[in-house]
Amino acid sequence: MSPAIDAAVKARAETLRYFPATDKDGNKVQGTVDVSMTYARHDADSPGGGIATYTCGDLVREWDWFTAANAGRRKLFWPHNAYTSLTSIEAMRLGTTPSREDRLQSRAMREVMWAKLIKRCRKKPSRLMLEEVDQPGAYANLVNSF
Repeated sequence: MSPAIDAAVKARAETLRYFPATDKDGNKVQGTVDVSMTYARHDADSPGGGIATYTCGDLVREWDWFTAANAGRRKLFWPHNAYTSLTSIEAMRLGTTPSREDRLQSRAMREVMWAKLIKRCRKKPSRLMLEEVDQPGAYANLVNSF
């Protein structure tokens, strides 16, 4: 559903080495195989990726793809989950354990902030995402921790 993501995954798949299937005698056999691949431009382990160079355009493209591809399913888009959980996770990292009510309230507030972030990023696709978030250092550390 995203030509840019499809092209990136296809380019990566073309770098993989394929070996023909063989029977017990070593003769090639015909068949098909499905290859599953993940793509996450924000992930430092992905080709050309990493949160330090992740642009607003990358975010919007991946967000739009992810929400369309997972409509009605309870799947998490990692940059979104990290963003909406950031305040609570940062408090816990600093030794405070927020109450469930405080965590839910913080997450609800950050959901509103996320919607505004996406809107800003649609207007400034070449801008780095970290330049648009309220706690860039903490956010980058959290994203890079997984």
